Amino acid sequence: MVANEAAFLLRDNALIGYAVILDADNDSLNTPNTLRVTQAGLFGSAPVTSVPLLPFGLDLKPGTWHAVKALAAGSQVSVYVDGILITQFEVPITGFPSAAMGSFGFQNGQGAEALFRNLAIVSSSGETLYASALTDNSVLDVFAAGTNPLPVIIDGAKRDRLTFAGDLVLAAPTVYYTTGDSEYVAGSLSLFAGFQSSTGEVSSVLSPLLSPGIVVSDALAAPNGGYYSLSYSIHFINALYDYYLYTGDLDFVANEWPVVEKEFAYLRSTANPQTYPQGTHLVVTNPINGMDWNVNTEVGTVTEYNVLYYRALNNAAAMAKAIGREDEGAAFTQLASLVKSEINSTLFDAAAHLYHVSDTDQTTVAQDANSLAVLYGVALSGQTGAILETMGNALVTPNGPEAFLSSSGTPSVISPFISGFDVYAHFEIGDATGALDLIRTVWGLHMTHDKPFYSGAVFETLALDGTPQSPTRTLSHGWSSGATSALSKYVLGVRPVEPGYKTWLIEPQPADLTWAQGSVPTPYGPIALRWQKQGNNFMLNASIPRGTNGTIGIPLAVSTLSVTDNGRPITAVSASKQVNGRTGYVYVENMGAGTHLIEVK
Repeated sequence: MVANEAAFLLRDNALIGYAVILDADNDSLNTPNTLRVTQAGLFGSAPVTSVPLLPFGLDLKPGTWHAVKALAAGSQVSVYVDGILITQFEVPITGFPSAAMGSFGFQNGQGAEALFRNLAIVSSSGETLYASALTDNSVLDVFAAGTNPLPVIIDGAKRDRLTFAGDLVLAAPTVYYTTGDSEYVAGSLSLFAGFQSSTGEVSSVLSPLLSPGIVVSDALAAPNGGYYSLSYSIHFINALYDYYLYTGDLDFVANEWPVVEKEFAYLRSTANPQTYPQGTHLVVTNPINGMDWNVNTEVGTVTEYNVLYYRALNNAAAMAKAIGREDEGAAFTQLASLVKSEINSTLFDAAAHLYHVSDTDQTTVAQDANSLAVLYGVALSGQTGAILETMGNALVTPNGPEAFLSSSGTPSVISPFISGFDVYAHFEIGDATGALDLIRTVWGLHMTHDKPFYSGAVFETLALDGTPQSPTRTLSHGWSSGATSALSKYVLGVRPVEPGYKTWLIEPQPADLTWAQGSVPTPYGPIALRWQKQGNNFMLNASIPRGTNGTIGIPLAVSTLSVTDNGRPITAVSASKQVNGRTGYVYVENMGAGTHLIEVK
């Protein structure tokens, strides 16, 4: 004992684990001279038992050493201190496959300090699985306490500090539009690619301290029990495509392609079990793989998961064609068309203008299912506005949209993560006003510098009153940063068209704003941009890096116009003559490197 407490972990994984804690006789953090056991998980801990040690004649003074043994037999764990049985407690061994197993580790909280030596981990048959005096620096790598093997993005700075596949889909674009340090995205993707089960499922969550390539069996493929979310395994494919789109790194895609193929084999294996015959190509979840971002488990044919599947199929088609696998790409495109059709025929309520949560939940209004269906093109174009409007009206609160509105009265949250997709969806259909309203509410009301919980970053989740949802939720969470990339992609208006920004599109959506200014990193150098509108006039000043060219789309308030580039008259084409052109815009094509001052009058 050194200061306050000494703690170690048993059967620890991403979902559940048990901390055995010894409190010194002068512990200022908890009850002195006590042995405590807590159940620890992703979202906090709960007490299991607490036993005073003085009745056993034990006095845990700082500076003293004690022999501790934890004996796990089935569901029962017994803890001995200095040869004395102190407590026995039960642990669940059903539910998730990993519940009966997990890692051993060391864990001390803030303000606690202890020394450990002479560790032995022995099987029930008496086999020594691991033994160490713990006096050599090599044990730091054994217990993943050294340096990250790869540069990665973690979900929160204080609580989990884990790498989640789902978080990457919004955390990575923040990197692409700010620092441009894409190696952290590549490292995260490489980490997940290194932990794939024999079924093909990519892990949902991993410690950033793990090293790819240590897999020897499914039991060890994700040492922290990370196979629990079909949706997060799909996110791996979509995050890989976004990485390719923003960096142009085709070699990385080719290297990870076998992982993509195995993941799709896994996804196809979940489609259309006999008990869920609604669609012949839609993925179906069960209690093992149905957990999602909100830590709820959705079983059956879930709209959100299938929308993500649809996007993954389209993204995989593009990547397959880029690496010369045309036949695979065509098959993905064909399957995507079937998935879209079946989502709309089985999970969309045309009369209500809403997508169901799933085939088994047709009453809850879900922000994720509806905003993602609009964003990723599952919803038919003539229905997108009505879907977002109906959803928004159902979920509205003064502090932002609820993530779910359930007829059962289940408590909901305001999710900046899902609201990030919602913001994207509004921008995608040209509703910049609705998108900015969301940003000003979800992020602007409670996360800015003059608010009580200001952290300089973005909050993980909000309660319906706009405060952080609970003390266990973090105030610095990358998955909540979707507004950052949305402002650069849609308001400033810069996005890649050809992977790596070889070609690009600048297409500002001003709404009620009169100017925007920013710089977007690309592999060729930054695209620096400022636009300003005054009445019916619009001015855009852009600095374009060498080796790239693109199109500039200019929002119009009136139909008559003159367009100049650096004072010289140029020709602008209407939206109907531009691929995916927006109504109310004109487009200046084939803009090359250099500085351009585009003026529209």
